[in-house]
Amino acid sequence: MEKLALDDTPWFGTTDFKGKNKLNRDSDIRLKSSRLLYPLPLPSELLFFIGPLTLAILPFINPSLMPPEAWLTLNIAALFGYLILKKLLITSIYGRGKKQVCQINTERLCIPGSRLIDTKAGPIEIQKQAIKQIDVRYWPSTRDLRTTYDVSELIITLESGQSICLKSLYFPIKPLLYLLVYFDYPITLQKRRHSLAIVARSLFVAFPLVALVAVTGLLFKEYFL
Repeated sequence: MEKLALDDTPWFGTTDFKGKNKLNRDSDIRLKSSRLLYPLPLPSELLFFIGPLTLAILPFINPSLMPPEAWLTLNIAALFGYLILKKLLITSIYGRGKKQVCQINTERLCIPGSRLIDTKAGPIEIQKQAIKQIDVRYWPSTRDLRTTYDVSELIITLESGQSICLKSLYFPIKPLLYLLVYFDYPITLQKRRHSLAIVARSLFVAFPLVALVAVTGLLFKEYFL
């Protein structure tokens, strides 16, 4: 079975994190999670999808509803409002960002518990010797004759039989994998495409926000440049 190497560019060529350059066997590294994609209650999810998308298309449906300056101001305010309100809601459900941290050293792995991994909130500390194996689910991506490997999930199987799935949507998978290799955790590789749920979730969250950003930039360019 293939064994990962830290200098393997297709796997770790763009992987970076705080403390990487000073990494040693006594290191205890903390990795922050990006929380923008964290799931919210369905009514909130629909609001965050419909609201930005409506603002993005409304200037094209009825441009005479407001002057260009008002459209631009509204869109910019909506962008900041989106990010602030979503951060507040995520914090209210999952706790502050400093609690959503993965921490790893040569002896143990600590991950934040939440409904993302079907556990109660709070840190979950896993000793290295309690881990039977960690399955790395990946898929190769080739662009300009260069192949890179995208990791979608880490499946941690404990000696007790319990299994914990860390998805790339919610956890810093690539830096964590780098450290798992460095600290010699038991890793196996599984070549598997990204699940449709991961792709759909990413599009569901990103599309309205990207559309609103694009329209805001277009309005600014059209009327003020």
